[in-house]
Amino acid sequence: MIRINLLPPELRAAQARRKVSLPWRLWAKGALVFGIGISCWLLISNQLHAYGLKRLNAEWQRLQPDRARFEQTQESYQRLKKRAEVLSSVKASEASWAPRLNLLSDALVSEVWFRSLEYAQGQPLRLEGSALVDSSGDSRAQVTQFLQRLKEQPEFHKWFRDVELKSVEHRQVRQEEIVDFTLLLSPTG
Repeated sequence: MIRINLLPPELRAAQARRKVSLPWRLWAKGALVFGIGISCWLLISNQLHAYGLKRLNAEWQRLQPDRARFEQTQESYQRLKKRAEVLSSVKASEASWAPRLNLLSDALVSEVWFRSLEYAQGQPLRLEGSALVDSSGDSRAQVTQFLQRLKEQPEFHKWFRDVELKSVEHRQVRQEEIVDFTLLLSPTG
């Protein structure tokens, strides 16, 4: 049946609108399906993350030997680097001593020999040597000749500022007279 309200709109009684209600069972089913869907999504997501973590752990374990070798190589590199720095500092500090020692050996005269060389940073080179007294009986002849030849070396002033005869001592060894001398050579630089 159809009902028609012929009253003017201002006189019409407000009709109570009917409430549309969904049955509670439908809401419960919807909530259950939503909960199951979220649970499944969380379960699948958790399984995917667990699989990824397991794969990463396996990769980490596979890389451990390489990591250990890398750390050993890195430690070895650091040790070698420190050694190279030390060698570079030694090489860079003052000029090489080989030319200086060659200069000393080139100035040697017969019957003169070195007994010791001592050098400390910032100190003169201390050279101790001995010489046989020559046949003329001049006790300082060999030492004086050595000093003269040393100063005449073309590179002497490149490597040394000056030379000082610090001490001269005589001693008798069997039938030979020997002169022990000490020189102080001040290196340049």
